[in-house]
Amino acid sequence: MKSIIKGRWVIFSIWLVVTILLTVIQPDINAILRQQGQQGTSSNSPSVIASELLKKMETAKGSDNLIVFYDEKKISDDEMEKIEDSVKAIRSSSSELGVTDMIDPFSIPDAKSSLVSEDGTTLMVSYKLDNFQLG
Repeated sequence: MKSIIKGRWVIFSIWLVVTILLTVIQPDINAILRQQGQQGTSSNSPSVIASELLKKMETAKGSDNLIVFYDEKKISDDEMEKIEDSVKAIRSSSSELGVTDMIDPFSIPDAKSSLVSEDGTTLMVSYKLDNFQLG
C-alpha cells in the first residue's frame, strides 16, 4: 500500500499519458461507417436540422433579441390578443424600427410549441434588429 502512495505521481502520469494517447489515436467512427456503407448521422436527425437552421440564421446581419411576455397565472385570451396586435404593429413598422426578421407564434403556427410554454404562462417573440439602425 505504501508503494502505491509513494508512486501516486508515477501512476497518475502513466494514466494521463495513456488517456491522451488513446484520445489521439482513436478511429473516426463516421469514416468507418461510411466505408462499410452505413450512413453516420441521418439528414433528418434533430442535430443536423438544428445545425442547418443555425447556418441560415447566421447569414442575416443584426443582433438577435427576444421579447418575453409572462403572467404567473396564465396568459389570458384577452392578453394573447393584445400581444398579437402588438406583434403585428411591430411587424408592420419593421423597416422603421430596424427589425429584419421576426419569429412569433401568431404568424408561424409551427413555432408555437417552441415559443409558448406548456403551462401558458410565458410567450416569446424572437426578432433580429439591424445594427445599422441603432447608430
